[in-house]
Amino acid sequence: MSDIISIASDHAGCELKSEIKFYLKTLGYTAVDQGCTAKQKCVDYPDYAVKVVEDITSKKANYGILICGTGLGMSTVANRFEGIYAALCNSVEIAKLAREHGNANVLCLGAGFTASGLAKDIVKQFLETEFSKESRHKKRLDKLSNITSKKKKTYNEDEISKFAKMAGQWWDENGKFKPLHMMNPVRVSYIIEKIKELKKCDLKELSLLDVGCGGGILSESMARVGINVVGIDVCEENIKVAQSHAKKVGLNIEYTHTSIEELSNDKKYDVVLLMEVVEHVDNLEFFMRRAVELLKPEGLIFVSTINRTIKSFCLAIIGTEYILNWLPKGTHNWNKFLKPSEIANHLRENNVTLQNMAGMEYNVIKREWNLTKGVDVNYILCARFMKLAGKNVKFTTGTDEHGQKIEKAAKAKEMQPKEFTDEVSVSFKELAKFMNFEYDDFIRTTEERHKKAVIVLWNRLKERGQIYLDSYSGWYSVRDEAFYQESELIDGKAPTGAEVEWVKEESYFFRLSNWQDKLLELYENQPNFIFPESRKNEVVSFVRSGLIDLSISRTSFNWGIKVPGDDKHVIYVWIDALTNYLTSIGFPSTEGKEYKRFWAESKTQIPVSSTANLADNSFNVHVIGKDILRFHAVYWPAILLAADLPLPKQIAVHGWWLNEGEKISKSLGNVIDPIGLAEEFGVDQLRYFLLREASFGQDGNFSKKNMISRINSELANNIGNLVQRTISFLHKQCSGIVPTIDQSLLKDEESLPVCKAILDQVMNHLSKYEFNQIILLIINISSEANTYIDKSAPWILSKTDRERMNLVIYKLLEYIRIIGILLQPIVPKSAEMILDQLQIPKEQRDLKSLYDTCVSSGIMLPKPTPVFLRVDI
Repeated sequence: MSDIISIASDHAGCELKSEIKFYLKTLGYTAVDQGCTAKQKCVDYPDYAVKVVEDITSKKANYGILICGTGLGMSTVANRFEGIYAALCNSVEIAKLAREHGNANVLCLGAGFTASGLAKDIVKQFLETEFSKESRHKKRLDKLSNITSKKKKTYNEDEISKFAKMAGQWWDENGKFKPLHMMNPVRVSYIIEKIKELKKCDLKELSLLDVGCGGGILSESMARVGINVVGIDVCEENIKVAQSHAKKVGLNIEYTHTSIEELSNDKKYDVVLLMEVVEHVDNLEFFMRRAVELLKPEGLIFVSTINRTIKSFCLAIIGTEYILNWLPKGTHNWNKFLKPSEIANHLRENNVTLQNMAGMEYNVIKREWNLTKGVDVNYILCARFMKLAGKNVKFTTGTDEHGQKIEKAAKAKEMQPKEFTDEVSVSFKELAKFMNFEYDDFIRTTEERHKKAVIVLWNRLKERGQIYLDSYSGWYSVRDEAFYQESELIDGKAPTGAEVEWVKEESYFFRLSNWQDKLLELYENQPNFIFPESRKNEVVSFVRSGLIDLSISRTSFNWGIKVPGDDKHVIYVWIDALTNYLTSIGFPSTEGKEYKRFWAESKTQIPVSSTANLADNSFNVHVIGKDILRFHAVYWPAILLAADLPLPKQIAVHGWWLNEGEKISKSLGNVIDPIGLAEEFGVDQLRYFLLREASFGQDGNFSKKNMISRINSELANNIGNLVQRTISFLHKQCSGIVPTIDQSLLKDEESLPVCKAILDQVMNHLSKYEFNQIILLIINISSEANTYIDKSAPWILSKTDRERMNLVIYKLLEYIRIIGILLQPIVPKSAEMILDQLQIPKEQRDLKSLYDTCVSSGIMLPKPTPVFLRVDI
């Protein structure tokens, strides 16, 4: 992660915050502003401190900066949170020590006591100082961490006392721990099998933590197969027994008397065992989180415990403790037994995905424990800590913040242009966040990195003789930021309906006319450079009619990037705004990884086949509205050719939205508020409708009535109903456990979706931006699955042919998995809900996983949660 700084203030610190934000950008940091704004005259500082804290604890930001009048309030709030070390600094030296000795991750400033220049010096020192990691400093921080953790202790003193009294019997196979000795072989077999299946490496390379190891029964079994074992237990007597026995049998096991909350995070493990321990701990949520924190990425966690059922009460307590006398009375508390769904929920909340679950049952006749499908009493499960899969995608967007239009708008609001653009850009970012648009970079043309890129591009053109000074006169639209010829005006206005004015001024010009033939050659040699073809034909016609040199500077306003060597000229939008594409991938450097991958070496077309290596493909495409087609398809490629820089591979042009068939405009009063719609119907529902209703390249027609119809008929009644009825039936007939079936039987099933064929269709539609066709494909798959339910009648099969019923259930779950994967870019939150309910691992949710993975058998799925609700008309 690049250095991201989350910053917030209350009303007293807002002015200083604005200065610090700008300063951070000059230092090369990305500043995430969590409020408040200049308009908010009185706010409560805890509301904003919490936002910064959440950014740091969720690893969305590296450091935080909090500003209030004195700095005391912000630091008090921040330091109440675990993992936060907030330092109130009023000098450069204190800032240095806060980082060097205290590893502070939040800097607090008092705006009323710290001048702007000093505050900037403090910020710079804080961010540039590394934690010394000297043993004395690290020791103190560990103690502080332990103090925090101990407040959330997971062990119970009564439980410790109870097991301490029995510690001497750990290795007596006929004593009070006889059930664990009898159960141990089946536990060991299950754990080793799953480790070999999922880790695929030499066992001697693995590290394992056995939490609540007791006398070491399971730890020793793991050590005997070569795994490097660490065992911990809160009962000192247990550890002494474990150490003594390991030494006696010659096993090298590291046993430590400690709790999971006191264990350092410095060491991570490939495997963590929580065997017959979770039913004895307090604060299970914290206990499970700590267990996951100790896992390496892709690490495995095993849990073995007792289900909370009437059957478990009869067998595990009445039978074991009172009839068979295998355990002392009171060993277990039935109320602390845990259902599999409860364990699964704790794991899922910590980004851990359930891989497998099995029951453990004692055979009275054979006097041995065996794995079973039933999880009514004892059960064991395996889960994996998932590392999110990387995506070879860089999605950029941003705001064009220079020009006469901005200057006039700022003046009308009695604001400075920079102050105005700071405020407006935030609203665009907030809209993107609200709509779940996950951009990788948000470019503002007022940023220093962008200014640098623009100046370099200008100089490249100037050095190549592509820029000259002259004067310009013609019709100009402030709103469109465009010049129009007399022949293009309609009733005295621009083709867009914008007002125009006659402009005459000195200007620098780009020799656009020199590139007419090269552009026509480009359009002919790369027929997909402009998409769709109708827009390409429009551009070709314009270029063939003859190009004139392009005015690329203005003197009639001041808000913009100054022309190098001529401060009375401001670089115009053609060079300024369009350069944002280069800024986002590191230009002016042409040697950077992103520049090479996403610009210089990107593919000439989107992959259209399931056989394409999706992860290695990068494709440089500009997605634009039809109103700025000429700027992107004529001026921009000509500028790049003249500067001897690579071109984008495609300009994809979308249409406009109409409202009930009418053009949307303020004058007609029919502007659509996307936030209002999303709040009324849901963000995913709005995203779905916009992609479903319009064909790319053509204008779309918005209708609230049509939107409600799509939501109800396609999302709620079709897809949502399929998910709900399938998983509900699974719980009713199979206790929520995915049935194990003979995979070869699926080949005999009529109409089971052929995943490679589906992927080929998706990629073909994607190459033509046919998002509505992809959605239609998904709807057809869902409709097919609903028809299959009615045709197969699994409710009847439950009484006549349960093997066939299991096959039907499994096939339906596969239908849902395919639908969930395909829905991700369209309705991300809803798709995540679907895939989470199927327990699909994070790394098995990409398009390739459509055909090389499947729903895991033997795992328990959570009870269904409605994904799409109907809208009442």
